[in-house]
Amino acid sequence: MAGLDIWQHDLTQLRAAARELSDAMNRAAVELRDTGAEPPERLLQQMQQFRADFRRLRDCVVEERSGDVPLLGSLNDLDAELKQREELQAAMTLVHRAAGLQTRTGEAFGPMFDRWHSQILETRLALQTGRSTANVMELLQTGRHPLVVAMRLADGGDDMTDDDWGAAMETVSGALGRDLATALARGRLVVGEPVAAQSIHPLL
Repeated sequence: MAGLDIWQHDLTQLRAAARELSDAMNRAAVELRDTGAEPPERLLQQMQQFRADFRRLRDCVVEERSGDVPLLGSLNDLDAELKQREELQAAMTLVHRAAGLQTRTGEAFGPMFDRWHSQILETRLALQTGRSTANVMELLQTGRHPLVVAMRLADGGDDMTDDDWGAAMETVSGALGRDLATALARGRLVVGEPVAAQSIHPLL
């Protein structure tokens, strides 16, 4: 993910180059049709440069992609791929933030947290492997994932109506256990510094 901002910048530059190249090709096409003039050398150079820059960006993106990589044959394909990675990055940030849940005395392990940690690892695995990613991503983005609901409660839930708060408690209790839900309701849990989710379990 480290190169995401750079890749997006490069993609913007490529789109500008594509527009310039398209205009130049249109002008050359008119000249070819009207006079039979050969395409100018600069146009050929522009085409070669665009192809080289496109392939360089595509290769960089593909190189850091785990799993199957879709065919990236156009700027639109690259744009869609980078947007997907941006969404994944945001989702993983939420998961790492969730891993920072702890009691107000700094405790983050124990029976109450077992289902919480299992949910974190399951969510991270789904995001990394692509298993049910679309559904997990939608729940995280819309705030309906149990991890996100619980963090809203830990943050105070001040923006919730009474009905929203009640529904949130039901979601947390059902997915993460009554003990955790009760601790959240009593204000005993807070979200600390983000933690790398893999540090919860050395085998994952």
